[in-house]
Amino acid sequence: MEEQLAELRAENEELRNTDGDKARELDVQNEKLHEMEEQLAELRAENEELRNTDGDKARELDVQNEKLHEMEEQLAELRAENEELRNTDGDKARELDVQNEKLHEMEEQLAELRAENEELAILMVQGT
Repeated sequence: MEEQLAELRAENEELRNTDGDKARELDVQNEKLHEMEEQLAELRAENEELRNTDGDKARELDVQNEKLHEMEEQLAELRAENEELRNTDGDKARELDVQNEKLHEMEEQLAELRAENEELAILMVQGT
């Protein structure tokens, strides 16, 4: 009976040691889980920020495209006016020079907007 009691005590001690090891392992696992939950929260926040940034870039690109479209229409109108002016004389020739100057300015602005649109499109692609 004493022998059985000693065996039971040894078994209990072994179980306590095993339980202690498992408790420590559980603590380590819980700590890892907590760290991963924090990382997940950070990634979610970062993703939300990126979504907002991409949304801002997309809206800015839409605005730039709209401006570009309007300027292309204005450019077409100016070209048509210039063609009309070429068919007239005197004062109209001077007006043609003014229109040509405006046309040149608009073409420069159009080129700048196209370059800006291209940069925004690249940023959007890189951001995603």
